[in-house]
Amino acid sequence: INDMEVLYASMVRLIKESLDIDRVAVFIIDPKTGILKGTYGVGPDGNIRAEHDYREVITDQHWTHDVMNSPIRTYLRENIPLYEKGIQIADGCWHTGSALWNGQTAIGFLVTDNLLSRKPPRSYQAEISSILGNTYGHLIHLKQTQLTLAESEEHHRILLNAIPDLVFRLDYNGNFLDFHSSKPGDLVAPP
Repeated sequence: INDMEVLYASMVRLIKESLDIDRVAVFIIDPKTGILKGTYGVGPDGNIRAEHDYREVITDQHWTHDVMNSPIRTYLRENIPLYEKGIQIADGCWHTGSALWNGQTAIGFLVTDNLLSRKPPRSYQAEISSILGNTYGHLIHLKQTQLTLAESEEHHRILLNAIPDLVFRLDYNGNFLDFHSSKPGDLVAPP
């Protein structure tokens, strides 16, 4: 998967289908603004949907702090109301919140609940949510890094192609590794 949108939607689909979890949503923290942004999730009707319009400021009292203060960066809350766009839609449910952990920091959060089936949480619900948060956090971070590197390489390639001069790349021993020429006739000898 080379597209972040496809990755987020695939994560939601895999969790919903493979782990028999009613609803799941993936939220990413915008590193520039610190705002929590929606990606994809499962709506109250059980269908996967884009949730790009969801934006939330992380305040001092925000639920994400409870997640981060947990030893496993996950919490499970039982017998609570569930909300959709700020409106209570159910009562007496459970939900989990887990950090998408990249090994150093939270880059987002994974939320699951039992709105549709009302099944009680499994004994390992918090643990599996924590494992998913860590796994997906590392995967998202890896993909973001790969995409940033590819963009940087493309930028450098464009700059190099714009240079009219011959450019040679050498190793530390002075051996020629590669060259760039805007006109092949500029070379004294064939490549």
